[in-house]
Amino acid sequence: EGGYRWNTLVRTPNGGMRIRSRFLVDATGQRGCLRRGHRERHGTPTLALFAYWKGTRMIGTHTRIEAAASCWYWGSPLPDNRFNATVFVDPCLVRSQWGCGLPSLYQRLIGVSQSLCGCAVGRRVTKVMACDATCQSTQPSVGIDWCKVGDASLFLDPISSQGVQVSIASSLRMIPVVNTLLQRAGSRDLAIAFYTDRLKSTLANHMMTCRQIYHEQWLHSRSDFWHRRTGCESIGNTFLRNRNDRLPSLRPDVQLRLAPHVTFCTTPVARGAFIE
Repeated sequence: EGGYRWNTLVRTPNGGMRIRSRFLVDATGQRGCLRRGHRERHGTPTLALFAYWKGTRMIGTHTRIEAAASCWYWGSPLPDNRFNATVFVDPCLVRSQWGCGLPSLYQRLIGVSQSLCGCAVGRRVTKVMACDATCQSTQPSVGIDWCKVGDASLFLDPISSQGVQVSIASSLRMIPVVNTLLQRAGSRDLAIAFYTDRLKSTLANHMMTCRQIYHEQWLHSRSDFWHRRTGCESIGNTFLRNRNDRLPSLRPDVQLRLAPHVTFCTTPVARGAFIE
């Protein structure tokens, strides 16, 4: 509605109710419910094929992760005695095997897994489902009366295992942003810039980390699946090769000067309950 107000119809067990608010936060996951901003993919597309099982021989409560030549696996027990078995594949593999059907491809991949093959002795209690597991971001993810947090703003490649941590961090970061947007009209641009810049920085660090993970696995498998996700045509890429190189040691008497292309600028930061 006008005047920066939201009119939200909510369904509850006792019927519908209407909530009017000055600000709306979208924390509904990868798909998101707020139709603001555009979704952009980053990196090589990856599909997650998954289903839930019962009666498996998966003993223990730990998560299982396994790398294969043309995919990688993730499996975890759930509190209701079900087991989630997921395989991450290239969409090209799904298209090439489409005639066999998604369940057949999934069953075959799970069957050759060393860590998830115990599912074969159990029974699959759901259909085989597929979802996009490619890193994605929403731009913009914040406005003067709305904000996206968690996977709704930035969905990370699952191989990094950082999704929950980054979602919590974005939620905490949102607090002074919303405070500023609601209480300091003159600093709204600062708040929006702060939130946007932090998301971009998180995305850049994430992409760098994932490419290193894929590169390290490629050194073992030498398969196209891992190579395509390193983000470079040549595995001898200077960045990947030199990322962990040490900086040269400097003596106390060495004189330093500022490079001519370096500039200083004012940037928004969180200070207390506001962005300044």
